[in-house]
Order: sequence, then C-alpha cells, then structure tokens
Amino acid sequence: MIKKSQKIARLWNEILGTKKSNIGDNFFDLGGNSILTVKLLSKIKKETGVNILLYEFMDNPTQEYLLKKINGQLTGETQSKNSDSPWITDVSITFNVLKNIEKPVIKHIMLTGAAGFLGAHILSELLNKNDAIIHCLVRPYKNIDSIQKLRNVLDYYHIDFIDSRIKVYTADLSKPHLGLTKKVLNYLAKTIDCIYHVGAEVNHLYSYNKLRDSNVLGTIELIKLSNKFKRKPLHYVSTINVACTTQSLDTSIKNWPIKPPNTGEGYTLTKWVSEIVLYNAALQTGLPIKVFRPGNITGHSITGACKPNNNHIFLLLKGCIQLGCAPNWDFLIEMTPVDIVARVLVEESLRGKTKDKFSVYNLHNPLTISFQDFINSFCKDKYNIEIVDQEVWKNHLSMIDENNSLYYLKSLYIENEIEKNTPLNKIKTSLPDILSSSPYNQNIQNYESLFSLYRTYLNKIRYI
Repeated sequence: MIKKSQKIARLWNEILGTKKSNIGDNFFDLGGNSILTVKLLSKIKKETGVNILLYEFMDNPTQEYLLKKINGQLTGETQSKNSDSPWITDVSITFNVLKNIEKPVIKHIMLTGAAGFLGAHILSELLNKNDAIIHCLVRPYKNIDSIQKLRNVLDYYHIDFIDSRIKVYTADLSKPHLGLTKKVLNYLAKTIDCIYHVGAEVNHLYSYNKLRDSNVLGTIELIKLSNKFKRKPLHYVSTINVACTTQSLDTSIKNWPIKPPNTGEGYTLTKWVSEIVLYNAALQTGLPIKVFRPGNITGHSITGACKPNNNHIFLLLKGCIQLGCAPNWDFLIEMTPVDIVARVLVEESLRGKTKDKFSVYNLHNPLTISFQDFINSFCKDKYNIEIVDQEVWKNHLSMIDENNSLYYLKSLYIENEIEKNTPLNKIKTSLPDILSSSPYNQNIQNYESLFSLYRTYLNKIRYI
C-alpha cells in the first residue's frame, strides 16, 4: 500500500508539474496559486476522504501540514480564517511628521494598479482631466514585461497609450520599497505630486496573512512615500464591503475609527486595516488622504466592455446558467459601470483640499436589486434557470467539474453560509449628481437597460 506521504507528494508534484519536492516546501513558492490549490485539495479529498479547508492550507501550504491533517494529528477546533493574523499590530503602526508641505500644482502623478480593470479607466480619466505625467507601477506577468502588459490592457479597453505622458516602472506591492531600487524610489519621492493607490491582490479565498504583503504592507510603503521629501495627497481605493461588514452606514469623520469587519474574508479585512492605517497617518502627519469605496464594478456604461472572469457576479451568473439553477439567497446587489466609478473618483480627487485631512467616499450605485430578481431579470426568455433552496444548489455545486465557471470558487460557497447583507440602499453613497445629470443616466438608473447592454457584450465575446 502506498504511504500517505507518498500519495500527497505524488499529487503535489502532479499539480505543480515538479519532479521532486520536500515535505517542508511552500506550495506557493513553487508556483502554486488559488486555482492549483483547489485542484490539489479536491484530489486529496477524492483519494483520502479528508476535506481540508482552503484557508487552512493557504496559511500552512506544505506537505507536512497536509499529512498531519490527513492523519488527524491536528486536533481541536479549527481556527477562524484570520484568528492568528497580525492585523492588530498592523493597525498600530506610526509615521513620522514631515514639516514640508505639498506642492499646490500637480504635474506628476503616481498610479498603482494601472493594468487592472478600474486602474486602466482611472488612467484614462487622468489623461483626459489634466496634463500631468502619469508614473505607473506595474507588476510584470509571466514573460510579458510591464510596459507591454499595460499596453495590452489599454488596447483591450480602447484606451490610448500616450508615450509622452505615461511612464512605466516594474514594481511589486508585496516587496519592500515596492520592489523599486533606492535610486528610483527617491526619484519618485522627489518628483511625484500625488498618489493614486488602486492596485491590490484581489482574492476572496485568501486569508489576511496571504494578502497582507500586497494589500497592507504595500499601502504602508506608499504612505511613507507620500511623506518623503514633500507631502503628497494620497487617494486610496478600498471596497464598499468595509461599510457592509462593519455596519458603517455613514462616512462622516465622527464615526471613525470604525469597528473591525464581522467577516472572515481576508480581502475585506486587509482593506479595513489599510483604511485604519491611512486614518492614523492622516492624523499623525497631516497627509491629505481620500478613501474611495467602489461597490460591484461592472462593464463600461456605453460598450459593456469588461473581463467577466474577474467579476464575481458574472462568474456566479455563468455558473448558475451552466447548472440550470440558482440559490434563493436573500441579499441585495448593485452594479456601477467602471467608467462612472473612474470619472467620479478622479473628479473628486482633483477637486482640491477638503476641510478634513481624511475623507471617505462610498462609490456604489444607490439603486439595488435582489439577487433573485437579478437572476430572473438578466436571464428572462434567454436562459432556463430555476431558483432553488440554498442547500439544494450547494449539492448541485458539489458535483461540478472544471467546465463550470464556479469550480475554483465552489469551496467559498459550500463551506460558508451566505447571509443577508447590510442593505446597500441604507449605506450613504457619495456619488455626485453625475448619476442624474449625465448622458449615461439611463444605463445607471435602469437595470433593464444595463442588463441588456451586458447580455449583448457577454454574448459577443461568447462568455454566455
């Protein structure tokens, strides 16, 4: 009989494509990711009958840990996803006070996340709204260098790459000093006049520990950069989930600091911690900081363009279409086109100083729709989807293979109860009058029109 350790090693090497590995090797250091993790844990469950929770392995990604779990050597109650995370220490960090004031004229802007969905559209808005040089920090992807990666993204969304105004730097938010050399870091600290921090590692399966380097320590590095040589306004993109999970319905400064989120999701916790760190930095240093919390960012309001595999709601929609059924969840969703979020964010950021050094803006669409109404409305007369009890849906979901778009997210739904969320329509939105006065009004305040646009686009690219 094959030993358990040999069985784990065989599955491990098959998934990673390695010939040999050691019991203490880190799965992610060898090229593992969330998709490969799901494959590995699924194969282990199939061959051993032991169900290992995704977030547990994320924090202990070794064969040694897997073997102990399978042998029943790890006893006692399973810890919550972020119970041993260092967030309590992270929110206590302090910053030095800089006497120099910021420059009143913005000629150079730093942008993180420019190669992302929202970041690319913020870059477009910045190019249109002023004449500043935009310094983009971009992490290379596989064999594609940073400049080409950004060009590819902008081409996809039909955004012009203006060579004279876009400067690209290979960087990594998870690394000390953002992965930049001291020379480049000092150059940027002396040159740039404000920072837009849009970049983050977005993964709703990962724990706080797994996301901390990119999402929290990266933010701390940017605060230090904002406060180096000269003071620079910092505009930070968070998530509306912070308001939803902390019951923080308003954004007025008197409500700060807000309570920790009542969720085990590591991504939301990293955003909450970053908001607290930014709040403390504003109080300690006088840095002008604005926090923007987008909601469910969806395709362009005119073209519908997006990358649906990166949108949770569209992944869920496709998975339910493939299953032929959807759960009877009782919660609200909203959709805000990416170009509207980018436009409002940039206009507000360029508005100038506010009375408070620290400001928060909720950028979600105040028009909400129930999940069940969304499924019925989006799919009417097009796709045959039955609304079923959540447990029935989970049972169907447990039997899917890699052909279903929810395969790599199924543990998220099977292992967690989806509860009724804080009503989005009760959370104060900061979207200005653009919602009622812009030519895009029809596609923002009328979901039937927006769904029609998205159905057309998703069919065009053969997503559904």
